[in-house]
Amino acid sequence: MMIQSYEAEVSEDGRVWLHEPLTLQSRHRAVLTILEPLGTERGDVGESLMLGDSESLLQFLRENRLPTEMCLSADEIDAQIAAEREAWD
Repeated sequence: MMIQSYEAEVSEDGRVWLHEPLTLQSRHRAVLTILEPLGTERGDVGESLMLGDSESLLQFLRENRLPTEMCLSADEIDAQIAAEREAWD
């Protein structure tokens, strides 16, 4: 069985509401990870960022570029990929 993730909200008293339908053929184990309170997530990106809002994501990326010293050349990227591949042997 492939692990699947679903977005949900959890109330103060522990009630859980899934944001999308979930249909299972049998009982399954699950892990619930509690994130930041509603209204605070995506705070750095802006309140207008919604799920599937690619334009807001692109705007965020344009406004928050990596510093030049952190950008790698194609050769440096290839060298890192090669090093990771070699690490498996």
